[in-house]
Amino acid sequence: MSIKIIVSDLDGTLLRTDKTISDHTVRVLELCRERGIKFAFATGRPVHATLKYQQRTSPDFVIADNGATICRGGEFIRRLVIPAEMRDKLLAAFLASDEVDIVSMETGDYMYTNYDGPPWEVGWKTQYTDFSGGISADAMQISVDCANLDFVTNVMRDFPELHLYSNHGMTWRQIMCRESTKANAVEYLCAQLGIKPENVAAFGDDYNDVDMIARAGSGVAIAGAIPEVKAAAKFVCGANDDDGIARWIEEHVL
Repeated sequence: MSIKIIVSDLDGTLLRTDKTISDHTVRVLELCRERGIKFAFATGRPVHATLKYQQRTSPDFVIADNGATICRGGEFIRRLVIPAEMRDKLLAAFLASDEVDIVSMETGDYMYTNYDGPPWEVGWKTQYTDFSGGISADAMQISVDCANLDFVTNVMRDFPELHLYSNHGMTWRQIMCRESTKANAVEYLCAQLGIKPENVAAFGDDYNDVDMIARAGSGVAIAGAIPEVKAAAKFVCGANDDDGIARWIEEHVL
């Protein structure tokens, strides 16, 4: 098969359970680069929360915020923003509810949040706020920690221009512009690079990966992926803790 770009989710996919990337995987990605194959992250994380993984693997592109942002060499080449009026109404609705434990807003460069617990993973650029003074920064993604998915779904009925993702087994709910998806971001990159969908190998494990996996020429589910991802995939590779991506690339690409 002729693969010209490899696109991988991070958590549960490229990253091991301990949030590291193995030396084996790094070497395989270097071999891909030597053969002219592009490499990109596609993650729900903001760009600033991928920096240590960028240093480890030197991706050509970072698709972040579930497709709302695309970064190349430290520069944003695409940013899809939640309109200010919608941003303010959403924040007000979530902050006023006892159903929501934490509210966060991604700007691309850093994150506003009312979370005040132990620090998150090293590299997250956070600004603590109770949001009482209002926020004027552009919002690429709004995330809420809410166990009651029905509550969030009901709020979202007033915002058909936006869409909602929930991570499997987690209470975090992520909201972006409707066109902000990993699949759309990959197609945007392919159009810019002159790459056809059949020349894309995409790897993932969760709900926000389903469309990307389905639309890639070689959509690959990680062994531990949810059933929806496996149903959309053409291949299933080994587990993230067993260098599943690297071994699949060695077998099918190199």
